[in-house]
Amino acid sequence: MSNFNPSTQEMIGHVKNGMLVESGVSLFSVWGETVQRYYFQVTNRVIIWALFAEVTAVIAGAVQTVFNYIQDTPSIALAALSTVHASADTFVPGRRLTYVGGSVAATAITLSGGISYLPSTIPTILGVSPTAAGVNGVGRIGFLSSVANATAGSLKFSVLYTPIDPGAEIAALL
Repeated sequence: MSNFNPSTQEMIGHVKNGMLVESGVSLFSVWGETVQRYYFQVTNRVIIWALFAEVTAVIAGAVQTVFNYIQDTPSIALAALSTVHASADTFVPGRRLTYVGGSVAATAITLSGGISYLPSTIPTILGVSPTAAGVNGVGRIGFLSSVANATAGSLKFSVLYTPIDPGAEIAALL
């Protein structure tokens, strides 16, 4: 039994691990189609400490998946955050598809706008600073099932993050 009350435990968790944002449960008919879906909106710049999708109902179908990021304001093209996860066929509740970070050849160069890998694994900086005129950078974290559609299963998406800029946050879209 902890000596700290629940609100103190939660605050320590935020300080140590970042703030947690979770999506609702997403059925295979939403996440498992070979269509890009967006689960989180990113405002300004944030540091991602963890990003994962947890299986809540058995996944069926030879799906392969990838986490993506797109910057809407200013407009920067969709870019893969992760490599393709191997087939999640027969994944059971409790298994996770986890984003582990990326790699950039030179630390001062980012291959995709709005994404900076630090250093070759988590954490990752996502987003763009607000402009001098006060216009916020807005982007989205997405998930794509490629190769084939899922035929069953559901996922719940979670992200742990720390804001960098004033007003920076991540909000669940689904």
